Amino acid sequence: MTNKTALNRASTLARQEEDRSYNLAIRLAAQKRWPLIIHGRQGKYAVLSGVDEAGGPIYKVVDNLSSAQTVSTTALWPGGSTGLSLSGNATNLKGRLAIWDGGAVRGTHVELAGRVIQKDGATTLDDHATHTSGTMIATGVNPQAKGMSFQAPELDAYDFNNDVSEMATAAPNLYLSNHSYGTIAGWYLNTDNNHWEWYGNSGDTVDYKFGYYDFYTMMRDSIAYNAPDYLMVQAASNNRGETGPAVDSNYYPVNSNGVEESPVARPANLSSNAYFHTIPTYGNAKDVLTVGAVEPIPGGYNSASDVVMTYFSSWGPTTDGRIKPDIVADGDGVLSSISTSDYAYDTYAGTSMATPNVTGSLLLLQQYYTQNHHDTAMRSATLKALAIHTADQAGTSPGPNYIYGWGLLDTKTAVGVIKSSLTDGSQQILESSLVNGTTDTLRIPVVASGKGTLKATIVWTDPPGTVNSTNLFSTTPILVNDLDLRIIKGSTTYLPWVLTPSSPATAATKGDNKLDNVEKVELDSVVPGATYTIQVTHKGTLARGQQAFSLVYSGVGGSAYCTSAPTSSTGTRIDSVSLGGVHNKNAAGCTTYSDFTSLQANVSGAQTVPFYVGLSSCDASANSRVVKIYIDYNNDNTFTDGGDLVATSPVLAGGTTSWTGSFTTPATLTAGGTTRMRIVTEEVTDTSLVKPCGSYSNGETQDYSVLFVKPAKDLSIYNMVDPLNPACADSTQIVTLTIHNNGTATQAGFPVTATVMNGNTVVATLTGTYPDTIGAGANIAYALPGNFNSIPGTTYSIKASVNLTGDQNTANDTATFSFTVSPAATNPSTGTATICGTGASTANLKVNGADSSNSYFWYTTATGGSPIASGYNTTTTTIPSNNTFYFSSGGSGSFGPATKTTLDTAGGYNAFYGNWVSYHAAVPVTLESARFYTKYHGTIAFVVADVDQSTITSSGAFSYLPYTTTTVHVYATAPHTEKPHSDGSTQTDDPSDTGAVFYLNIPLPAGDHDIIIESLDSATIFRNTGVPSTNTYPFGSTNLFAWTGNSAGVTAGSLGTLYKSYFYFFYDAKIKTTDCSATGARTQVTAVTAPNPVITENGDSLISSAASGNQWFLGGVILSGATNPIYIASKSGVYDDEVTDSATGCVLTSNSINYVLTAVDTVSAPQGLKIYPDPTPTGLVNVTFTVTNSADLTFEVYNVLGELVSKQVYPSYIGAYSGQINLKGYADGVYILKITHGDNVTIRKILLQQQ
Repeated sequence: MTNKTALNRASTLARQEEDRSYNLAIRLAAQKRWPLIIHGRQGKYAVLSGVDEAGGPIYKVVDNLSSAQTVSTTALWPGGSTGLSLSGNATNLKGRLAIWDGGAVRGTHVELAGRVIQKDGATTLDDHATHTSGTMIATGVNPQAKGMSFQAPELDAYDFNNDVSEMATAAPNLYLSNHSYGTIAGWYLNTDNNHWEWYGNSGDTVDYKFGYYDFYTMMRDSIAYNAPDYLMVQAASNNRGETGPAVDSNYYPVNSNGVEESPVARPANLSSNAYFHTIPTYGNAKDVLTVGAVEPIPGGYNSASDVVMTYFSSWGPTTDGRIKPDIVADGDGVLSSISTSDYAYDTYAGTSMATPNVTGSLLLLQQYYTQNHHDTAMRSATLKALAIHTADQAGTSPGPNYIYGWGLLDTKTAVGVIKSSLTDGSQQILESSLVNGTTDTLRIPVVASGKGTLKATIVWTDPPGTVNSTNLFSTTPILVNDLDLRIIKGSTTYLPWVLTPSSPATAATKGDNKLDNVEKVELDSVVPGATYTIQVTHKGTLARGQQAFSLVYSGVGGSAYCTSAPTSSTGTRIDSVSLGGVHNKNAAGCTTYSDFTSLQANVSGAQTVPFYVGLSSCDASANSRVVKIYIDYNNDNTFTDGGDLVATSPVLAGGTTSWTGSFTTPATLTAGGTTRMRIVTEEVTDTSLVKPCGSYSNGETQDYSVLFVKPAKDLSIYNMVDPLNPACADSTQIVTLTIHNNGTATQAGFPVTATVMNGNTVVATLTGTYPDTIGAGANIAYALPGNFNSIPGTTYSIKASVNLTGDQNTANDTATFSFTVSPAATNPSTGTATICGTGASTANLKVNGADSSNSYFWYTTATGGSPIASGYNTTTTTIPSNNTFYFSSGGSGSFGPATKTTLDTAGGYNAFYGNWVSYHAAVPVTLESARFYTKYHGTIAFVVADVDQSTITSSGAFSYLPYTTTTVHVYATAPHTEKPHSDGSTQTDDPSDTGAVFYLNIPLPAGDHDIIIESLDSATIFRNTGVPSTNTYPFGSTNLFAWTGNSAGVTAGSLGTLYKSYFYFFYDAKIKTTDCSATGARTQVTAVTAPNPVITENGDSLISSAASGNQWFLGGVILSGATNPIYIASKSGVYDDEVTDSATGCVLTSNSINYVLTAVDTVSAPQGLKIYPDPTPTGLVNVTFTVTNSADLTFEVYNVLGELVSKQVYPSYIGAYSGQINLKGYADGVYILKITHGDNVTIRKILLQQQ
């Protein structure tokens, strides 16, 4: 039950402490010159938020489609393999999800609009907060940025100031909150000052904050304990990516007072934050779910080797040895919304990105659970237990580790546990409690079903621990209540996983866990139908009298098998059995029933299994007998279903004999399941009399265990990665399929087919034979040869199949996918083009009614040609003779030479590593595919980066700033394959190599960047050499996309010219913008010429013909503040006016006036004009004159900056005038009086000198 009283008290106390700590930090910041914000690499920043136990500053540091695929969340979405159609759209989830982050979320972003409530009133928009919010709930306007709970009704947002008190207040209403920030610790690269800082205490070689349980960490546990339905999801931090400067290089220590000291040389013994013990403070809380970051797995998890750790994600253990992180998820190259505009996206990396991946996915689990439990949610401990219980193994050894925690989040398997608990009961969820003296032990008898591993996971929300502020490196356990989980069978007790904090790299073992409030017991093998006991106890006396816990267990729900045995032990016996790897010789003597379930036969689906059964008689009798073999394939604990009887012998002669044969298993067996096999031999002459259950006169029954293993040959269509859904229309649309090898044997040379259908009409049939190998458990992406024309607004289905000869599971050979082509985009109907002045070389171009999320390109022709400019409000220096421009939205095309022979025939293949290609993109684009020529297969990584050419060394090494990394498996396209030369020399060109199109899907940011190529395992790829000078860079259009160079011959600070003779790798590169290209005609715009402003001289007043947008210059130097139509010249010189036209964007320059300052104003005046007193000491100025014709009379007074300060108008005035100008209260100085009567203008100066 939620303890609201305790939470209110905690919120009040936390707020008091936050205010005290923050106010103290601000005071000390002024005294000790602590920076309020410290900027780091790649947009990272740290904000001063308080004072720690040692009196130093606390800095909080902010560290999606592939993300969803990596953790299998896509399987829960509409159209996913679970059939559950979960999206987070349940009304009972409104107000249940929150985020604390570095600033305000841009709630108007198209991915978030109408669903974000900034609860704390924060107004400073933050990219990081908007990015993490998008990963959780983005609608999917951009399908690549779709959030995990993409239809969640509401996200409550806060900045991280006063986070603990706000969390305590909000906790009673929340199920989940995301925290992608932590405290700064260890090394930090301060990009404001461009130097490394060290935040550890003086004399320490390791920062104590790593693994430390501080006050705010303890408060998180306190909140969790008092709000048992609320789970905080916390980023582990990115400290392994901040390793500090080289030994002997300078760094700046930040002392315990938070003061940055003078630089010193780094000693060799100072920690690099590079390995274990690198999670700071908040991530060490017991009752939160701490998340680490791994590389994306676009095809989904298949084996532990798929899970690759990022270079930055922090590792455990905590200082007291607990397992952290709890879980890992994709946190590298995650595309999501940012706050710079309602249509802005960017790709970030960090545990900050992995954490909302988990938070948003867990919300879907709560949605499904509440749907089936009358809107009652899981406890936070249950949700955490579910995530840990079903996590996919990561790392090189079974069990948890301090790198990946309990493994990779597997949302699909987790929701399967909930579903199973509601249906077949093979998996269960229990929420219960232990109570001192009343319920000190809980025992649950279960029968193994064989449906997966028998395992159990317990999690309890432990009371907050004690903060040790005197010994900051204390290893005293923080655990308060120590519960114990065991599984027992007879005299055998199975223990939970444990790790060794003193040797953090050591693999997990089994033992008594005395440190964690998470325990997990897994059995290596089970006997289906056997009874086990799951036991929960506790050590000592429970603090607070009791302890609630959540228990998740799987592989149960079975029942005992029927008995089978002869009534007499004499006669026929089974001497030996060989089947599926079991080679069992029975002990001598007379027998009835033999339990050999400790022996396990291995079989796979659609496998032909040979067997041998040896028979004899224990008493020399020679009666005939029959043998039958049964396997309970469907795990229903019976042998009477169709197909359970797998083999029946003929009537066999008495005495010593044998029976051999084979049977074929069903193709539908699920690898990992276990079941029971029964062999019955009975002395009969009628085969129909032998039954799997009951008693009979003479013979023997033997039971064995059977493990369903992966078949040797099993390929499946796993996914379609191109086209995406939705897709843009494409006249050359390719189809790229992910094929998975479910089997245990490497396969190669198998046919693949994709039939494209529009309703019942076959649009295209694409076929190919995959020419390379695919290893056991591996995925490959195969772009089929050929393409088809996809039409706007059309939905297509694609039936894909892989046809492996002898495939043991044909059920997964075929899959059908659908995608919809977006409706035809249309261009806005009008635009403006303005040539900025007579004879100007610049034109301003503007699309009227533009959608700022779209890209627009301008041309000088109605069709064809390259764009001359890009953007909905842009400029160009290309002005056609007829002053006519055309624009269209979206863009795509092929860039670079079509083939390797387009430029020349020279070139060769190498296993390149560190070479790069340079490009320019006017707008963000996607490199969809390219034609490669490869002579040896392998994996190539393409790193989009900015190469720092100034760092290139004589050996060719260099520094770079990475954006994204995309890995692609390439097969050999050359008919004659060849391994890389050991000396690194170039492999000669194969003229018969026609190459192949490979799907890439590499996002390329706008601007000038590089793509670095890294051959990871001997893949060789072709590049042209000796390109003739007639083919020069750039290849393409710099107003859309162009290849601009490569790394050939580049030296430090010098591009050189050698690169012009080379073309690297990307032939017929298919590029497209993020929006679909408009169909139909381009919009025509005829340019008009904007008139230049004209300035005139009237006395010492310079007057512009432009009413607004003015900026005056003297001698080419800007006059600060002189932005009005009239400027009073106080110096001699050449004046001109530069006018910015707000409507067209043109900057127009006036004529010049060479003004000469004179002492006497010679401008004519109205008859009898008198202005007095001048100077005026009172601010009142008298004006008298006579006019003899009727016209409007206007008095205007300007200050010396040309700003209007007073105006009086008298319509149709004629005759004598006598009046006053009131300048009381204005600053002393020179003012300009402008008198206008009809077409006559008189200018006079007034000197105000008030007494």
